[in-house]
Amino acid sequence: MRDELARKSRIGFALTTYLALAGVGGLGVLGKVNLLHAVSADVRPLILVFLSVWISSALLWRVALRFRHILAPVVLCGLIGCPLLVFPHILKMHATGRGSDQPDCIIIVSDKLAHREWPYDSSQVWSHNPLSCGPGWVALQAPLVQAFSYQWTLVVVFVITLIVLARGSGWDHTAALLALLSLAPGLWIAACDGTDFLPFGFCVAAIYAVTARSERRSLTFTFVLSLITQFRVTTLLLPAVLSKRIGKVPAIAASAIAITTEAAFLSYAPARFIHDGPLHILSKSIGKDFSQGSPIYLIFSFVFFAIVFTMIAFRVARRFTSGTLLLCYMLCIFAVPALINLVATWRHYGLTVSSLGLWEGGNWMVGCLPLSALLLVREWSLQAHSRPFLKR
Repeated sequence: MRDELARKSRIGFALTTYLALAGVGGLGVLGKVNLLHAVSADVRPLILVFLSVWISSALLWRVALRFRHILAPVVLCGLIGCPLLVFPHILKMHATGRGSDQPDCIIIVSDKLAHREWPYDSSQVWSHNPLSCGPGWVALQAPLVQAFSYQWTLVVVFVITLIVLARGSGWDHTAALLALLSLAPGLWIAACDGTDFLPFGFCVAAIYAVTARSERRSLTFTFVLSLITQFRVTTLLLPAVLSKRIGKVPAIAASAIAITTEAAFLSYAPARFIHDGPLHILSKSIGKDFSQGSPIYLIFSFVFFAIVFTMIAFRVARRFTSGTLLLCYMLCIFAVPALINLVATWRHYGLTVSSLGLWEGGNWMVGCLPLSALLLVREWSLQAHSRPFLKR
């Protein structure tokens, strides 16, 4: 009885989270209507109604699961087509101050690393915002970015993570995940914007899926996990949060590599790594500029607090289910700041539909979406027992 209640609570949490992420994360699509200059003012209200229905389409998740084998190939084609066909046009919008600057972080930092130059320079970004992506996350994609292009890198990441998902969860669950993602407008905005939050979300879901097996973790897995962990400074706790699932030794090794890499870049140019690099997130969150402090003090403080929070995460991971804890962690570092940013956007630009087009938090919420969809599919299929979960 207790196990049944726990399972139902996990299903309720996964379903509520998925619906909230798909709905709220898709609000930004309403603000894109103003970009349709060729559409007359009389037609725009109809478009807004259509988009509002699309935002609410996540409520049809059971229907999506039933037709998952039809929707999955369509979503896969969309994930390939959006970066290759739409993203180049989004890049042209940077000249007018529109679009996301997150792809530029990967492109600029990888170019600088390839030429053995200091990678974090906000003057190189069209928006002049700091570059938030960690060095390991960029290094993971840099070879493909340099050999081909960023849009092809996105395609490769999507394909590889889907293969890993299919290996860990089976094609049936992977198709169900893609079917659920098809109902999230925010996912398609992110795919067109080229934000790296979407591939990171797929990477986290793939890691969770493939670690379901109680097999020994290879050195390659540990190293790749350490690179993915450096997505943002707030994701450095990822191995510790997953320690119950992946094993204590791989989690410690991945955390140590990630923290050491970040500390090495911090020691090379402390002020620039804080002001223009990933650590600006901490300064912004706390409301204090640390870039003028003593380099030794900055390095020691970063390593000390990184280790302390990692140890706390290890202890917390022992007490909770890995999937639930991982999703809660993702929500805290992505979804909560996105909602705070939404309120700040409305305060600055007014409570209007057009202001939603300037809200970048929808891309942050998309980072949680693949994992929430995967957990929903898994819990729902477990509740169905011997019957196919699509009939429920």
